[in-house]
Amino acid sequence: MLLLGRLWEVKEVLPDKQQVLVIPAKEAHAVLFLGTGILETHPRIAQRVRKILMQNEMPSYLAKEGQAALTGARILSKELELENIQVLDIYEKWVILPWTGSRSARTIQYWLQTCGIKTEFPLMLFPWVLTTPKASPNETKMQFLDRLTNVLESGLRVEDVIRDIPIDILKVHKFDEYIPDELIRTRAGQEWLDWEQAKLDLQKIILTSKMDKQNVTA
Repeated sequence: MLLLGRLWEVKEVLPDKQQVLVIPAKEAHAVLFLGTGILETHPRIAQRVRKILMQNEMPSYLAKEGQAALTGARILSKELELENIQVLDIYEKWVILPWTGSRSARTIQYWLQTCGIKTEFPLMLFPWVLTTPKASPNETKMQFLDRLTNVLESGLRVEDVIRDIPIDILKVHKFDEYIPDELIRTRAGQEWLDWEQAKLDLQKIILTSKMDKQNVTA
C-alpha cells in the first residue's frame, strides 16, 4: 500500500481494532491507490466544475496533461449537451447528473431508494453520476420525471430516509460500536445528509429535464 509517499507491505489486518500492521516494503513497484474514503464536497465546487466545463478559456495553471484532459472533457460535455441536460437516457438506465455537493447527492440517492427507486453511484463517480434502472424498457424520460416528482411530493422527512438506511453504513467512526443506533442515525441526519439542499437539487433536476431538448423529442 502507498502511505505518506512510501510503499508498505501489509503484514496483518485487525478488523476489531480497525488497524493494519505494515512494514517498509523492500521490493515493490509504485501502486495506484484509489482508497475508499470520500472527501465531502460543497455544492459550489460542483457548480464551479460545471462552469469550467462549459467555458472555452483554458486555466493558465494547468500543465499540458491537464489541458488535454480538460479539452477532452469539454468535447464530451458538448456532445452530451450537459449544459442543459441533467438526465441522460443511456441503454437501460437513466443517468442523473446532480451537480451538487456530496451530502446532497447522498441524500438524493437514499431518498430515491426509500421510495423504491434503485440507485447507485458507479465506482469513483460519487457525487457526480447517479444511475438508476428504467422501470421498463420503453419508459420515457417524462415518465421517469413523473416518478421523481412523486418522490419530491412524497411527504417524507429526513428521519424517514435515515431510518431506511442500514445502520452498518452509518457507522463510520472508530467507536460507533459503543454508540446507540438512534444517536448514530441522528448524527447522520446532521452531518452526513443535507435534506434542504437535496430538495432544491431534485426540484431543479426535474424542472431542467422537463425543458431540455432531449425530453421534447422523447
